[in-house]
Amino acid sequence: VSQNRLSENGVLPLPYVGGLQNEDNDCSTIHCNEDSDVSEDENEDNSSIFKQMSFIDSVKYWALPTNQTHHSIRMMLEILRAHTSHTFPKDPRTLLKTPRTATNIKNIEGGQYWYNGLQQCIINNFSSADFQRGRYNGLPLHKSSSAQFWPILANIHELPDFPVMTVAIFCGSTKPKNLNEFLEPLVTELNYLMTNGVFVKSRNIGVILRAIIADSPARAFIKGVAYFNAKNGCLKCKCVGEFNHDSNTVVFRGINAPLRTDHEFRKVLEVLHHKAWTPLLLLKNFNIIEDVTIADPLHLIYLGMMRRLLFGWRDGILGKYTKWDGKTVEQISNWLKNVNLPYEFHRKTRDLYCLRHWKGTEFNFLPEDAYEHFMFLFCSITLLSSNIYKTNWKLAAEMLELYILDFEKKYGLKYITSNVHNLQHIYNDVEKFGPMLSISTFTFENELQSIKHMLRS
Repeated sequence: VSQNRLSENGVLPLPYVGGLQNEDNDCSTIHCNEDSDVSEDENEDNSSIFKQMSFIDSVKYWALPTNQTHHSIRMMLEILRAHTSHTFPKDPRTLLKTPRTATNIKNIEGGQYWYNGLQQCIINNFSSADFQRGRYNGLPLHKSSSAQFWPILANIHELPDFPVMTVAIFCGSTKPKNLNEFLEPLVTELNYLMTNGVFVKSRNIGVILRAIIADSPARAFIKGVAYFNAKNGCLKCKCVGEFNHDSNTVVFRGINAPLRTDHEFRKVLEVLHHKAWTPLLLLKNFNIIEDVTIADPLHLIYLGMMRRLLFGWRDGILGKYTKWDGKTVEQISNWLKNVNLPYEFHRKTRDLYCLRHWKGTEFNFLPEDAYEHFMFLFCSITLLSSNIYKTNWKLAAEMLELYILDFEKKYGLKYITSNVHNLQHIYNDVEKFGPMLSISTFTFENELQSIKHMLRS
C-alpha cells in the first residue's frame, strides 16, 4: 500500500483509553493459547550482549525488556544476594535507577497528569539512535486495578519507521474530568511548534498537525460533543438518531444527511451536539470536523463491523436467516485453525469459539454467509485501503451507501448503529488524508501495549 504524502508533514496526536483491564477468559481450553515469540536468534543476540555487560547490568537488562514486576525483581535480588558473592541492592528501584521523585507529574481534576511534551519527544528521537530502546525508562506510571490511562501519542507521517512518541499520559479512576487541563498543554505547544518549528542539531524542522485519530469515546470527549450512542452523536453529519425499543439502542436511518462544518461548530449552531467547550478550537489551521477522522479500519471495520457481523452470524443476533448452524460453525472453526500463515503474521488464526477474545486483525477475513451483500463492504474497504485503487474511491463510496441501505433491509433498522452509519463518511476522510491504513490506530495500539507492559507493582 502506497502511503507517500510527502507534501504533508507533521504529527498526529492520538487520545485513547488503553484497555488495561483483563477480560474473563472463557475459552482457555479451546485453542486460545499464543506461541512464544522468542526465537533462537534472539537468544543468541542476548548472549552476545550479556558477555559485554557486568553481572548487575545483565540483571537490569533482563528486568526491563521482559517487563518484570518489582515483586519479581525483589525476589530475584534476594536469591542473588543469598547465593552469590556479588553485591546487589535490596530494592528494585535502586537496581533500575527509578527516580525518587517525578517532577513532571501534576495533579489535575480526576487524577494525575504527566506531560512529556511533543518537542522533547522529537528532539530525543532525532538526537539518539538508541532512544527507541530506552525511551520509556523512568516513565512515571503507577498501577491500579481501577485506573484508566489516557495517553496522547504522536507519530510523524512522513517517517513511517519513526517510533510512536508518548507525549502525555493521564491516569485516574475515570477519564479526565477537566478537558481544558488535559488538552491545553498540547494545544499551546502545537501552536508554538507550528509557528516556530523544532530545532534539532542546528536544523529547524517544520511541524504541521495532519490529523487527530482516536476511537469513538475519545473522539467525542476531546471535541466536547455528544457520544456516538446519542441521538446527535454523529461527528460528521447532522443525522438525528432515534431510539429503537427492540434493541435499546440509538439507530441512524438513511444516508446523505447535511454535513457538519467547522464554521457551524465554532458558532455552536447545533446545541444538542455540544456538551463542553474544547481547547482544540484554539489550534491554528485546524478544521475540527474534517481533521478528526473516523475512518480507522481497526475500530470501525474490524472491531466494529466485522465483530458485530461475526457474532451475528454465529449466534443469530442479526436474525435467524443468516445464523450459522452448529455444523457450519465447526467447519469454519476447523478451517481457521488449519490455516498456516506466513512467518510475518504475528498472530495465528483462532476458531469461532474464541470470537470474544479475537484481536482486531482476526476479524479481517471473508465470511461465507450473506456473501453478496457483504461483498459491497469487503470490496469497498479493499479499494479505500490502497492508493492503487484511487480512481475507484468514488465507486467504493457508492458501494458503501448501497451496503448501508441494504443492511436495514436484510437485518432490520434496529441494527443500524453508529458503526454502520459511519461507513458513509469513510470516503471524505480517505479523499483528504489518503488510504485508510494511513489514518489507522494499529501502530498506536502496539504502543499502548508497550505502555501497559511497563506498569510495575
